[in-house]
Amino acid sequence: VTEGNMELGFAVASDLHYNVPEEELSQTNDHEIFWYANRRASLDNESGLIIDEFLRQCAEDESVQYVLIPGDLADNGRSIFEEHYAVSEKLQSFEEKTGKPVFVIPGNHDYGQGENDFKIDDFKSCYGEFGYNDALSVMEENGSYTADLGDSYRLIALDSNDPSKSTEDGMSLKKIMWVLDEAKKAKEEGRYPVLM
Repeated sequence: VTEGNMELGFAVASDLHYNVPEEELSQTNDHEIFWYANRRASLDNESGLIIDEFLRQCAEDESVQYVLIPGDLADNGRSIFEEHYAVSEKLQSFEEKTGKPVFVIPGNHDYGQGENDFKIDDFKSCYGEFGYNDALSVMEENGSYTADLGDSYRLIALDSNDPSKSTEDGMSLKKIMWVLDEAKKAKEEGRYPVLM
């Protein structure tokens, strides 16, 4: 993105849908990909390898300053907490090796409010290093937050989920007004707002 003299380079990967693999794989099995795609259109066992490859490409690409991941980090994140911990570990390793910050926001597979669900506070804790710990503002009841990107941009990370049911639209007037208020604040502070 270029706005006047302000340059911002970022990579975006949505819907990672990490699954704990049923078997350990050291590489993708190219000869088996058609079978997986035919069966479910999903590379469940390979999901970790695909995430690793995306992060490797981000690490090597000098134009990528930030990595943005807008939701569905885990496939069964509401109930299989291990999926979140594995993704968080991959992102932490990436940040440590490259110094490139990662920012995440939850998707409808990432948290719920049932008795045994991974809750929004669990998500914020697990992914604290990827936006929440250094956020300028955070909506307490959901996963929305703001953070600065470089000297000229403000990330507005919007959680549009309904935690009670993954198929429901979670947008509300309160969330929309929050986005508008945060965008106005960003502009008043001389920053260009970027909505994720």
